[in-house]
Amino acid sequence: MSTTVIQNTFDGGHAEDLRTHQTNQCAQSLNFDLYTNPHKLIPLCDSVNETYTDIAGMDTVEISDVGVSTIAGTTKLTAVGYETASSLKLTFYTRQVAGDMNGNWVPQATSTNEFQKGTMVTYQGLAYAMSTDGKLVRYDSAGTVTTVGTASGTSSIAHPRPFVHPEDNILYIVWGNVISRWNANTSTFDNTTTILPTGMTATSVTNYGGYLAIAMKPTTGVGNSVTYLWGRDITLNTLQGIIDFGEGSLNVIENIGDVLVGLVYPKSQFSSTITNKLDIKVYAGGAVQTIKSIPLTDTIYNILKVKKDDKLYFAIGFTSSALWCVYKNKSGFWTVNQERFLYNGSQITADTVNSIVGLNIIGDYFYIGINSNEGTYYLRATISADTKTATSIYKTTINPCMPLADRYVTKQFDGIQIAYTGKVNGTITLKYSVDGSTQTTLISSQSAPAGEGVAEVTAEASASLLTGREIQFQIETTFGVEIKEIRYRYSKLNQIV
Repeated sequence: MSTTVIQNTFDGGHAEDLRTHQTNQCAQSLNFDLYTNPHKLIPLCDSVNETYTDIAGMDTVEISDVGVSTIAGTTKLTAVGYETASSLKLTFYTRQVAGDMNGNWVPQATSTNEFQKGTMVTYQGLAYAMSTDGKLVRYDSAGTVTTVGTASGTSSIAHPRPFVHPEDNILYIVWGNVISRWNANTSTFDNTTTILPTGMTATSVTNYGGYLAIAMKPTTGVGNSVTYLWGRDITLNTLQGIIDFGEGSLNVIENIGDVLVGLVYPKSQFSSTITNKLDIKVYAGGAVQTIKSIPLTDTIYNILKVKKDDKLYFAIGFTSSALWCVYKNKSGFWTVNQERFLYNGSQITADTVNSIVGLNIIGDYFYIGINSNEGTYYLRATISADTKTATSIYKTTINPCMPLADRYVTKQFDGIQIAYTGKVNGTITLKYSVDGSTQTTLISSQSAPAGEGVAEVTAEASASLLTGREIQFQIETTFGVEIKEIRYRYSKLNQIV
């Protein structure tokens, strides 16, 4: 007697255990939107290189931060980078918003100070960025920038992006262990030097209710990381809350649905755990909880964050191929997955990503500043067209959605079917593995034209499908083909219990 198993919900993100009993999780998902429609895998758009007209191109200026600003009533895309390859001075660039979010950047105004990447912010319609020595610089018009103040804290390794608190519309900067404020309404800049403790350095800032939530880690790397809650009243030389995120470095804090989400890496140097990992922790009152742990292969990472539609996107340098995403899905469960390719699924030229130095979102467009190991710099942007040439990949867990009683029974696998929504020029590829065998291609780039269709197989090229206990599938699509369902059938053999 044969059994048919169906997986048609995909919004569970990556599984920590490949043999999970959760029916909506995966081993890997690259360049698929899992959340907009939980019952479809929807491929994401390609990215392209942004350009700068110079003999050496983007390598000369390394634009990393992108936003918008309004000058003399005209809103333009606005970015920050270096002046030249030999001058690291903070320089603002613009481009007209004219229905095309990709194109060439034009320099507008340069500061006298060196640019600190990852610090641009739009505040009351104007673009601001930080210099490496703590100066807050504003872009006022072509040829004109203004230094509005200097954060007096010592330079911090993390250099958190300045943050505008939604309740008071004031721009806050946390540099080392000093809080600075710029109030554009009153044109006042001040520093508060005695609220945050010594021996700690700020890594990330967000809001939590009426508080400013400040993530900090020990400067020595020994001890617990914490998030301090500050009520934004400089007349009170006190903090209003301390949230302990445990040992390791709390590199990111973000408010997702009024819950604080923290990214902790690396582990404590005193941990007995050999494997490097990134812990994703949440706080909604009470104790901090670890919701996921991501295994990592390297030992040093730079982590950047950006928030969009109550999703926390973050980038990990070195060997990552895609942005990660933390999200509470429509069923109310926290999920984590690799989502958007950094470079259309390919390595940058012949080498890997070394570090991510810029991460910004404007509307639905991502802008990612990338250093490659070969020394080339790229600013990648979501393409201004519905172009999806990259190969999106989804790998299931082991025995996905299979009844528990059948998981360790020897089985003859009889057939596999993939239901999809095809697109013009679309293709679908199906691979499988049984009991840890090498992935075998069953369907190779089968045409998946526009409309509803299925791809199915009942045998390998010249033999029956494999017999075994554990099966795993990998599906690859191009040109935007959407996956609706994975269905497979098997017969139980020699069942003893």
